[in-house]
Amino acid sequence: MDITRNTRSRRITISVREDLVDGLDSHVAAGAADNRTNLISDAIVRELRRLRNAAIDAEILALADDPKFQAMDEQLTREFASSDAEVWAMLDAIDGGYFNEPG
Repeated sequence: MDITRNTRSRRITISVREDLVDGLDSHVAAGAADNRTNLISDAIVRELRRLRNAAIDAEILALADDPKFQAMDEQLTREFASSDAEVWAMLDAIDGGYFNEPG
């Protein structure tokens, strides 16, 4: 789902708690938002993005239990071991081994 502001609008009817409507109105009156619609739409977009990101995070976390992913990760670790060691040696030369110190 593409969450952008430049799409068509559709009118819907929802019930919202009175205190939330009061909060919307006070923010609109203070100039924090142009109107209720924009304030609500922006909040929905943020929540949809948060939900999408949470779903992506869950998929990434699920990889920790995936044997194929673990095998690929181990292979990449082996393949990059020498270049990793080279970079760490360069960093040690710059910072005197600061990041290799215990604690």
